[in-house]
Amino acid sequence: QEAAKGEFPGPCPLLARIPSKVTSLQVAEVAAAGVKGVVFAAAPHDDGELRALCQACSAVGTSAIVEVCSTTEVASAIEAGAKGVCVRGVASVEDAIALHSSIPKDVVALTAIPSQQKGGQEVEDFRELMRGAPYDGVLMMGAAEVGEDDGYLTYVLDTLQSKKSSQYSFGAMGTSGEPDAPDS
Repeated sequence: QEAAKGEFPGPCPLLARIPSKVTSLQVAEVAAAGVKGVVFAAAPHDDGELRALCQACSAVGTSAIVEVCSTTEVASAIEAGAKGVCVRGVASVEDAIALHSSIPKDVVALTAIPSQQKGGQEVEDFRELMRGAPYDGVLMMGAAEVGEDDGYLTYVLDTLQSKKSSQYSFGAMGTSGEPDAPDS
């Protein structure tokens, strides 16, 4: 990874997203495969289940990253012990920006953007998000099928990291999450 990373911060941790109701056994299985974080939705779990899943993640040395779409879910995830939250399933980029303000500064704040949108809209969504809220990272949902979408991934990563495309790119981000001054 070190030789291939370019400007992208890394090496990048591997995350596993479990798209349904999660069990502690599933957490243990993906942790054994080497993931650094388990991403799962808050919605199908009650507060006790969220707490148990966050504890299961901690017990096997991985981080719980809970998908949220409301301030209530953010609060539940934080109280349960999530190390990070991922804003997903909100109606608009504006809603994702607004929800960011409810995430404590000491919690990793991610957001998710549907990929392969018409006209490359995901790139514009990314730019708007980074201007409006200093998210720690963006998950590109549905970005790739193994072996089928390599060209698309190259396009998105190159575009998002290019200073020519926007000053709000990975390569231009300062450590505070604020964009560096534009090059002259």
